[in-house]
Amino acid sequence: MKTLLVSFIYPIIKQYLRDFFISLNSQTIEEFDAIIFDDKFNENLKDYGYNGKILYNNDELNIFEVRKLVIDYSIEHNYDLLIFADADDVMAKDRVENIIKSYEVNISFFYNDLYLLSNRETDFFKGKLPSNIEALEKIKEYNYFGMSHTALNVKKEREYLKIMPTTDKMIAYDWFLYSYILSKGGCGKKVNTKTYYRIYSNSTAGYTNYLTDKKLRTGLKVKKYHYDFMKQFDDTYNDLLNKIIILEEKLNNPDFKDKYIKYINSKFSDSVFWWENIKTLDKLEKGALDD
Repeated sequence: MKTLLVSFIYPIIKQYLRDFFISLNSQTIEEFDAIIFDDKFNENLKDYGYNGKILYNNDELNIFEVRKLVIDYSIEHNYDLLIFADADDVMAKDRVENIIKSYEVNISFFYNDLYLLSNRETDFFKGKLPSNIEALEKIKEYNYFGMSHTALNVKKEREYLKIMPTTDKMIAYDWFLYSYILSKGGCGKKVNTKTYYRIYSNSTAGYTNYLTDKKLRTGLKVKKYHYDFMKQFDDTYNDLLNKIIILEEKLNNPDFKDKYIKYINSKFSDSVFWWENIKTLDKLEKGALDD
């Protein structure tokens, strides 16, 4: 089976690259290709421990276009499996091997556990990551698929991936990618391996189980953009978009916003998936935020 691992690098993760390349070079098998997409990092990656193929963002591509380019590359070069890895995280040594061993022709994508890099015994999703997924409904209101711990069955989904649209108005590309695949009837399977997740100031999501004003604003924007783009594939996203817009309008009132944040943190502190605790008004107890 022809396998490609891809990661994307950019200046703000410079200090983490050596850790990532150590994990890449320590994989328990060598029967896969690797490619790095250099998004304006512009340094010699041999100095960081990488000697493989590199693509460069010479055309001012946005986040969506960069990732679509790499997916298109995997299709054009007849890869069966495309494994994603975030270069600010660290892979378990058996990650590539176990994904390849778990490959099934009828599974659209694969995903593995995410543990904290700062404490390698701590499961980020606290045991809630499902063993499989077959319905878009399961990730409509939150996400648990990241580019750091997923892989695409390019061979199975190549026709849908070829026509997958891009946009310049989107934040959570990973959420879109797997929502798109599921909207086309795809399915996913969990693999027994780990990615060690680094949470730091530039993490797009990080922990979302404790809401702050900043996380609320970011979460609203993520959901609004996501729902607006996904409505072209599934009509139910129109309703989700409208509910987010209504919530956003209510949150323009500072007093209401303070009450909302306190309520969410008291009632939904067990939220572990990304954007799970950004709850629309219909999900709250009746009268919970009334004066």
